[in-house]
Amino acid sequence: MSRRLGVVLAAIGLCVVTAGPTFAGTHPPLVCNAPSVQQLGAPAIGTQTSYPAASAGSVVVQRIDTGTLQVVAANPNGGWTDQITTGSGPRDKVKFLNAAGKQVTRFAAALNKKGTQIHLRVTECHH
Repeated sequence: MSRRLGVVLAAIGLCVVTAGPTFAGTHPPLVCNAPSVQQLGAPAIGTQTSYPAASAGSVVVQRIDTGTLQVVAANPNGGWTDQITTGSGPRDKVKFLNAAGKQVTRFAAALNKKGTQIHLRVTECHH
């Protein structure tokens, strides 16, 4: 009985620790424009192609095999920084941040199931 009580008390303790108070963010919510979407012929296996990420910069993507892409480089424009959030796989993602302008641009590239097209999605957001 005391072991079961210990487990219950430990579970309650975790709930109290993880469910602490929440505070409103110090900046306004992110507002995003409609994404720019392109469907292009997929690059050949082994080739690298640079794709624009709106005003934030560009992303160089290499096709590794029939279903895998890899981010080779993210090239931010002046005032922007990059974060490669998913660098290899069937879907790759890069986030560009501009702290001065409080802007975020999200770049995503994905191959279709047949591997014949690459789908690009660029979303520009601001605070």
